Amino acid sequence: MSGFCHLNYIWEIFSVLFESKTAYLHLTVKIYKGLKLKKSNIFLTVLISLFFLNINVSAGGNLKWHSFKDGYEKSIKEKKLLLVDFYTDWCHWCKVMDEKTYSNEKIIKELNKNFILVKLNPEKDGPVTFQGETYSAADFARAAQVSGYPATGFFSRSGDFINTIAGFQDPDKFSLLLQYFINDHYMKFGYGDFQLFKALENKYIADPKNADLNFIMGYFYENIFEKTSEAKKYYLKTIELSPKYSEAYSSLYLISKKGKDKAETDKWYKKANSNKIKNQDQILAKLKEVIKLYL
Repeated sequence: MSGFCHLNYIWEIFSVLFESKTAYLHLTVKIYKGLKLKKSNIFLTVLISLFFLNINVSAGGNLKWHSFKDGYEKSIKEKKLLLVDFYTDWCHWCKVMDEKTYSNEKIIKELNKNFILVKLNPEKDGPVTFQGETYSAADFARAAQVSGYPATGFFSRSGDFINTIAGFQDPDKFSLLLQYFINDHYMKFGYGDFQLFKALENKYIADPKNADLNFIMGYFYENIFEKTSEAKKYYLKTIELSPKYSEAYSSLYLISKKGKDKAETDKWYKKANSNKIKNQDQILAKLKEVIKLYL
């Protein structure tokens, strides 16, 4: 696979692998729980980072890289997301990512504003202390779902492990990935679904008077982002553009049914019924049909 240095098995970027080997199960559970680490001497941390942990603090232009211990503590203290760049010295794509992505001006700005950064070499770095216990860097990386390099791990503002994304990311793809975490979309749906949404959103932006694309936007805002007021706007626009779009009428009826306005519910039921009312499974089937058509 281009952009990814393999170890011994293939990583699928849209999958979150929880099938860790038994030897690493205990650590994996701890990663998901998360824990604040004790403060360490800053000067000593810098020395360890430079001379013992082999962390390149100058990589990526104006980016500031930390050891895991220092970076993890700092991210919790400053309530920032933690990004861990898992790399090795022999990894070609790791070097390309440093040169092309981490040196990109837009990426540097996004990272400095929203993240605390850690570089971790599982083959060379010293032990990683997490949740009161110490592990080798290699064991920690495997528990964090690293199967090849480069790999980018993400931790929440409270210190919980979120996910690790495998492979080289060019600046455009990496910017999209960062927005997924910065805007907390990871709490609602997977990265693969987020990429799907962004692709469809771009289609909508290019053709805002398309009934199908308005319906898709309505569905995402209703069911993924849980913003019914925004969803209703898209569904109403769908009907305006295509007066017989039964799935839009049915969606508006289902939204009103959750509310307390009986008159509103009755209104949309009548409209949906007169346009061959659809249930949720039929609405989802329409969504899949439209997505296949436009992508």
